[in-house]
Amino acid sequence: MKLKLEYLHPYLPYKLKMKVGITSIATVTMALTDSEHIAIEYALENKSYKPILRPLSDLILEEFKMENWRKQAILFLDETANLPFNSRREHIGQIIYSDILFLFENHFDLFGLIPLELAIDINTLKNNCYE
Repeated sequence: MKLKLEYLHPYLPYKLKMKVGITSIATVTMALTDSEHIAIEYALENKSYKPILRPLSDLILEEFKMENWRKQAILFLDETANLPFNSRREHIGQIIYSDILFLFENHFDLFGLIPLELAIDINTLKNNCYE
């Protein structure tokens, strides 16, 4: 599987960060490329560039304020999406819209890119680049 625009586009309004080298991190933009930003077209062309996302399991952390039943529903859908004959895309439709926006805004891996090694788990970095 390849990193595609459809996987990155929902995160762009929320200043998605991307690892662009061994130690460099840049914010993904629609067109601008400079020392702190990278245009999305370049991000998609270079296989070594990877978005920095949170696994859905981070929802259990106290810093994410959401009613517990809503967190549990999202985590359950994430688990069932990994079962044979299921797809994450089919299950995302069962999450309410405001929760989907919350997940994108907080850079959660809604498309399962981390297990496919198309994204970096933020927990593997020394510093949280979103703070």
